[in-house]
Order: sequence, then C-alpha cells, then structure tokens
Amino acid sequence: MNPRTVGNPFLKLANDFIKTSQQAKNYLDLIQPILTTYDNLNIEAGKDMETVKNTLNNFQKLDLDFVKSFLPDKSILEKLPSHFINTILSYAIGNMRVNRKVQDSDTGDLMHACYLPFCDIWRGDISFCNILIAQKVDGYEKTVNRLSLLPTVIENKLTLI
Repeated sequence: MNPRTVGNPFLKLANDFIKTSQQAKNYLDLIQPILTTYDNLNIEAGKDMETVKNTLNNFQKLDLDFVKSFLPDKSILEKLPSHFINTILSYAIGNMRVNRKVQDSDTGDLMHACYLPFCDIWRGDISFCNILIAQKVDGYEKTVNRLSLLPTVIENKLTLI
C-alpha cells in the first residue's frame, strides 16, 4: 500500500474542516447585513439570527473543542486517540490561519505528527513544523524544523542522558 494513500482520510478530514470553516465565514458574511439592516425583525427571528451569528463567530475563532463538536462523524472521536484528532484539526486550523492549502506531501508528516507526544525529537519540513509550533500541538516543543539543526538537537538530548 502506498504510504500516501494511508493518510488520505486524515487529509480529507483536514480539508473537510477547512471547507466547513470557509462556509461558516460565507454564512456569517451573508447574515451580517441582514442583522444590521433589519432592526425591525420580529424578536424570535432576531434571536435565531443572533444564535446563528454567535455560532459562526465561535467557529471562526477556531477553538479546538468547539470545532470538534462540528465533526460530521462523531464516532471518529471514539476510534482515534484525542491527540490524533487534535493534531489533524490543529494542522487544518494552522493551514487556514496562514492561508496555506492542505498539501498531499503533508500526508506522511501529518501521520507521524500524531505520535509527537511519544517522541523525544520530531523532524518535519519547515512549513509543517511551523504550523505545529504555532498551533502548540501536543509535543510541539520536540519539533525540529531544519535539517541543519538536527545534529545539535540530538547532541543536546544525548548530553541530558
């Protein structure tokens, strides 16, 4: 089996999350003028619109727990350890924050990043590591984003033993 195809479900989850978040932004953009223009909406309709607006605003804040509540397949939370889901969604959130598309080449890094809490040192490419660091993914402090830094990090770890 091709290693890249093994990670496709992870990339699909990240892409689905990004699409949902973009739709939330589009919906928010759509209802904002309605809320500001029609002050004379009946009270119930106004409350409903305000609830929708608050939900969409919360989604745009990209809070991990809030985002997880929108996962289309809740059973995935039971099938995978929570740090796997957190890593995948944090990767998606990080990509959105820097306006970076999900890369097919990230498949291996993403799958390996799910093991960050169990590693002493983790090496990935610069942009991928920077996303993990910025999102403070569990174990992010163990990432090494430049190959040239790896020997020094290994030597430092060995001196601590």
